[in-house]
Amino acid sequence: MSKQIIFSNWYAHYKFFWEHQISWMDEQLKFRFIRDKIPLSLIFILSVFVIGIVLF
Repeated sequence: MSKQIIFSNWYAHYKFFWEHQISWMDEQLKFRFIRDKIPLSLIFILSVFVIGIVLF
């Protein structure tokens, strides 16, 4: 059983991509905004939320 803190993966994304100097790494890996810098779970939750509002 995982003992992870809720939203810790989102916090890790924030700390890595928005608070650190990653330009040297970005030159080699070519990070994309939607694919790499936004957590996939956040994209999923937002898309479900938008679809729910449209259908409601």
